[in-house]
Amino acid sequence: MSLNGKRDHFELSDLIQFGVFCDLKPKKAKGIIREMHLQIGKWSTFAEKAGVPEKTAQAIYRAMRRKIIIPV
Repeated sequence: MSLNGKRDHFELSDLIQFGVFCDLKPKKAKGIIREMHLQIGKWSTFAEKAGVPEKTAQAIYRAMRRKIIIPV
């Protein structure tokens, strides 16, 4: 998958630009990104409730790209 011409090292601005491409205002895109960032932090709880094996849940979590800085 590519986003804003990149396949890796995405920045917040790349995600916002994609939101604008999808007809979202930048403020709305930032809100969605912030909410997703918060929910990703709860992945282990979701995975446990869904019955995802622990090793699989850990592998999925490691694959999530969580390094984008989300301003408050």
